[in-house]
Amino acid sequence: MTLSMIASAQSVYMTNTGKATFYSKAPLEDIEATSNKANCIVNTSNGEVLSIIAIRTFKFAKALMEEHFNEKYLESDKYKDATFKGKITEALVTDRDTSYNVNVTGTMKIHGVEQPASYTAAYSVKGGMPSLEGSFNIALKDYNITIPKLVIENIAEVVKVTCKFDLSPYQKKN
Repeated sequence: MTLSMIASAQSVYMTNTGKATFYSKAPLEDIEATSNKANCIVNTSNGEVLSIIAIRTFKFAKALMEEHFNEKYLESDKYKDATFKGKITEALVTDRDTSYNVNVTGTMKIHGVEQPASYTAAYSVKGGMPSLEGSFNIALKDYNITIPKLVIENIAEVVKVTCKFDLSPYQKKN
């Protein structure tokens, strides 16, 4: 599934201003970073989902944390994006205001490593505009992200990721 395949279909919604946050709770320090430039495209007729987040769009409270995140852990010059390609298994309603949970399954790619991923998300529609919100845990070792022993007490081995996508109709650019 590619962005062009999804984008060529009817009933396509997207955003490039989605919010993605990750949170690491560790004995010595909690770390949180947020991106407000997360991209997501959803085809409501077949449930296909594609999300792409540029690693460098994550912002931290401390500049040094951001530098270490990009240079030492995620190597964002080499692995520029985190992606999720998948499918929502339930039918997606768009013709009325609604809210219900959906199951999302697919493949997550972080740090150059692909892993199967599945999670439950909240799907809702208000005024004809759908949104998708969910959270899941990522084990750093599953994506070959190594934490030096010197700072192992500062960074959790499993981080919580939360995403919120307020979608609008796809507009083909000329």
